[in-house]
Amino acid sequence: MPTLPDSIRSIPHRENISFGRLTTLGVGGQCKILFEPTHENQVCTLVKTFRQEGWSYRILGGGSNLVVLSDIEEPVIRLNFPKVLKVEGREITAPANFGHIRLSQAAAEQGLSGMEYAAGIPGTTGGALHMNAGASGRELVQILSSYRSIY
Repeated sequence: MPTLPDSIRSIPHRENISFGRLTTLGVGGQCKILFEPTHENQVCTLVKTFRQEGWSYRILGGGSNLVVLSDIEEPVIRLNFPKVLKVEGREITAPANFGHIRLSQAAAEQGLSGMEYAAGIPGTTGGALHMNAGASGRELVQILSSYRSIY
């Protein structure tokens, strides 16, 4: 990994982390550099900087549907946002790193239906959105009203 540009040095990051510590299966190679931004502006700065430098990068969700067989040289971004839900009437807003199962539970606690299918699907809400997670003939796209993307 080349020297980090000044624009991203202050964003929380760690080097040479085993993917065994980052995935539910507990196996895998090394993550050469893991960025753990704490808010959206940091993610935007990372993506902008990576593009300016011509670097490819990877996004890591909850690591529950992932087997990493070798070392990953590209920077990896794993969100470390506050896991806070916002409930407004019949809508819940959640950060991408919020647990998918926990979101299903929160919806039930608010008396909202539609996420029952997700009660056993691990991972993060962002990962579930990216993969359009579903079960029992239901899927996230059927209940999603909006999302924001940074890519």
